[in-house]
Amino acid sequence: DEASQMTPAKAFGAIGRSKQLIVVGDENQLPPTSFFQKADNDIEEDLDMDVDESILDLALGVWRNPRMLMWHYRSKHEDLIRFQNNFIYESKLIIPPSTIGGESPDFGVMNHYLDEALYLQGGSNNDEAEKIVKLILEHAEKKPEKSIGVAVMNVSQRDLVKTKINQELSRNRKLGEFMDHWDSADEGLNKFFVKNLENVQGDERDVIIVGTVYGRNREGERVMQRFPTINTATGHRRLNVITTRARDQVHVVTSLRSSDIHERNNKGKDFLAGYLDYSISKKIIEATSDSMGGTDSPF
Repeated sequence: DEASQMTPAKAFGAIGRSKQLIVVGDENQLPPTSFFQKADNDIEEDLDMDVDESILDLALGVWRNPRMLMWHYRSKHEDLIRFQNNFIYESKLIIPPSTIGGESPDFGVMNHYLDEALYLQGGSNNDEAEKIVKLILEHAEKKPEKSIGVAVMNVSQRDLVKTKINQELSRNRKLGEFMDHWDSADEGLNKFFVKNLENVQGDERDVIIVGTVYGRNREGERVMQRFPTINTATGHRRLNVITTRARDQVHVVTSLRSSDIHERNNKGKDFLAGYLDYSISKKIIEATSDSMGGTDSPF
């Protein structure tokens, strides 16, 4: 299971002890990578150099009739998965309709755009980190019965957010009580986390805050078209993972508009620009071969 994350070397021991083999994974999620295990992991570089073949890749090259698991089970609101279903899965996922109609302040996708935030040298964004901490405090105050996690684009931003949360914990008793509750509830299965996008696959929480980090280096300048974790052959797969971790709600904290992404030369940039628009409008353009139009789902 999670075969897209497992190298063949790690899988062969189990395979050699079996008479039958089932390989379960999603080729549209993350491949194995050693990039963030490097000692100097603050340096952003070409991530494609460290992408390894997975046991899923190997199996797909041998077996010609893979089965698709079409039923999507995680999202309690269609907005959480509708864009990814269209962009990544060619609208093949079957999504049970939500009982929550239309816009809801507690479900779906919310965009928090920070017009004056800057992407700093070293790969961090202080204003976004401040906003993320503010959202966590509001969540602990108003929705303590829901679990929450934070997923950001790189290690530098992850460390900055963790530092700011630790500072807040030292002076905010209610936040500490919230963290302690989720550390022990469900045997810690839904405890609070802050992770970079390479380490968040497999996690899910009621609410996820996604920080895009990238933006202008100086006020008034255009956004540099260098997005190290997205400008790769697997950039769209990384974004697919980071935006699909929530059961109830995703908060997108960003310093970008889709118009800031000028050079649409790979699927990663296309995904990011499209998702930023979607997080505001909740609308996508769906192509269909049926001139009469199709139903939204088998339901």
